Amino acid sequence: MNPKWPEMKENRMKTGIGGLDERLGGGLPSGSLVLVLSNSETALRMFCQQVPYNLARVGHKVFYLTILKEPQYIREEMSLYEWATVSFEGKKRWTFVDGCTPRIDALLLKTPNDTMDSQFDLSVSIRTEILSKLGNEDVVVVDSLSDVLLTQELHYVVELLEILSAQVRRSEGLAFLPLIQSMHDAKIIATLSHLADSVIELAIGETYFEGKIRFWKMRRARSEPLFLPFSITERGIMAETFKRVA
Repeated sequence: MNPKWPEMKENRMKTGIGGLDERLGGGLPSGSLVLVLSNSETALRMFCQQVPYNLARVGHKVFYLTILKEPQYIREEMSLYEWATVSFEGKKRWTFVDGCTPRIDALLLKTPNDTMDSQFDLSVSIRTEILSKLGNEDVVVVDSLSDVLLTQELHYVVELLEILSAQVRRSEGLAFLPLIQSMHDAKIIATLSHLADSVIELAIGETYFEGKIRFWKMRRARSEPLFLPFSITERGIMAETFKRVA
């Protein structure tokens, strides 16, 4: 059995992670809503920062929506691996959409009798600051989907993802949706997996920062799952290509 997925005629966007793109037949299929699952927040956040940063390096435009942390926190976090976004921001190649600061400010002003609809605020941010500005092969990161689900009803999140999926497919870009598995029940994970074009799981060991990247679902690719060993290094996630793990 050929351990590499076959090259597809469709456009693919390279992740830039060593050892991964060749096993994916050139990268992730463009126009995909990518659900990234893990119980390791470190691995989850790293993957959803490293891949968009690599895409920005080769000219793609990134919209990074922050929910729980402010943009400066993300900048400092990414700088640990020398993924500096400031120069990209100056070139309009990286845009932080701050969904954290307005939410915290609203909570500070909220009274016990306040019935402020925070769902509407998030929808407006996504529509006006991201969806209306998406261009060809642009990249979206929602950091993180777990935090959205903590404050929003599932049906509302599904509607937002349906809209995001349609826009990303039209623009032939990518959208990354990180989800901490242990925070959600099986029904929610199954629902979101159904909506996604690609489902990636980062399973990491309890002792060492090593694990397996599992591709359970990928748009316009063979249905068999791909299991690929990886490790977390000073350069970020590095995938291994020498074997296929059952």
